[in-house]
Amino acid sequence: MNQSSKLQRHLSKLFSKLSATIVIAGLTLPLAACASDTVDNTVDNTVDSTNMQVNKTKIHFKNGHSDHRITIMDDHYSFSLKGKVVFADDDKSIESMPSKSRLKIHLDKDTDKSRELDIRADKNGDITVLYWLAGEQTLLSDNGKKLLGEVLPQILRESGIHGKARVARKLAKGGFDGVMKYIETVQSESTMGSYLGLLLEQHSVDKAQWLVVADKLQRIESEHALASVIGPLFIGGHKLGFDDNMLLDLVDKLESEHYKAQIFSDYLRTVSSDYQSLERVFTQLDSEHYRAMLLEQVLNDKRNASLDIVGVHDLLRLVQSDHYKAQLYAQVLKKRGGEPDVLKDIVMSLDSDHYRIQMVQQWLGDHHQQSHVLEVFFAAVDFIESDHFKLQAYDQLLSKREKDQETMMALLDGLDKIRSEHFRTQIINRIISQDEHSEAVISAIRASILDLNSRSQQQMLNRRMTKLEKS
Repeated sequence: MNQSSKLQRHLSKLFSKLSATIVIAGLTLPLAACASDTVDNTVDNTVDSTNMQVNKTKIHFKNGHSDHRITIMDDHYSFSLKGKVVFADDDKSIESMPSKSRLKIHLDKDTDKSRELDIRADKNGDITVLYWLAGEQTLLSDNGKKLLGEVLPQILRESGIHGKARVARKLAKGGFDGVMKYIETVQSESTMGSYLGLLLEQHSVDKAQWLVVADKLQRIESEHALASVIGPLFIGGHKLGFDDNMLLDLVDKLESEHYKAQIFSDYLRTVSSDYQSLERVFTQLDSEHYRAMLLEQVLNDKRNASLDIVGVHDLLRLVQSDHYKAQLYAQVLKKRGGEPDVLKDIVMSLDSDHYRIQMVQQWLGDHHQQSHVLEVFFAAVDFIESDHFKLQAYDQLLSKREKDQETMMALLDGLDKIRSEHFRTQIINRIISQDEHSEAVISAIRASILDLNSRSQQQMLNRRMTKLEKS
């Protein structure tokens, strides 16, 4: 993740202007009041390092501080910031700082040219500026003030702090060309990507401008920075009528399927969510995880509320894994489990008995009281091949419909669908364990016992039946 994205997410928030004063060597100077941006960076996170051709930037988030160490060309800066700080529109000065906030800038550290500014606000909001020259504290001279005005614009430009507001100002003043001119001065390729993404977010480009932005992608290597530009280019390109294949080739510049899926998710949400759209974007995704994520989004899209079960099956054929299919079908069952043949069709669409039984058990949990439960249940269970999983289904049916004579008769009639005498014996035994039995059920149990080949199993079940009848 690049530094500008972290700063935009964690730091950049609009903050109301604060009234404060600067206290320097006993002199009180009023702060100017004008429109400006703010920084709020009081989060804990890990270190992110991005290497660029011209500069190297490291951003650290630790203990509520954001410490920037940024190298631009041949000038070395150390920059740290805590709290909400308001900068002027020209990025050359500080407008205001809330209490207990602090900003430090250190140039040419560990050299005889070392210069350091330490700007902090006390609990009353009064701002104190301390200045060190070659390691010794001194009064803030005109050179110190000049230093702040020279360094701040570079730091803010290269770090991307206040990027959204800065792009908005450049756009209002110089339009698309003005923003692009400013972006050309940015050395950090990741921050350049951030600015381009913000430009596309705030300005509806025409075809010519779209091509200008797309041409800048060759300067960006960071996956995150690329994604922040390719995403809006992909969606905007569709709206402008660019060729689908060209736009998909654009997304193919990304290696990360995580970023590709984010872009396609935005596209499906804002442009199109039909089957053809999914087929197109899935040519770029190998991961079943991300395919399933997008399918879930489409299935839950209100625009697809009228999609019939055939259409649902068509969509889910775009994933191969029963694991992900079962997750998606579980949601379908919650919404459409009461429709005829839905459970059977879902079970037929899965290859694994492990996931087939999950669907049957989920459906039984929601629909075991329905009048057609036995018909639907057996139609679905017929497609489960494993006697082990069939026994699980029969067990759940018995537990959900205790003492129901019709259910016990249906299970006894369905014993011929279970090949294993071991499992057939278990089912008969569990039916015997039910509290109530009609004469018809008792007769059916006796007949089922006789159908067993194992004499030992017959004897065990007959002894149980004798106890049952005596009680």
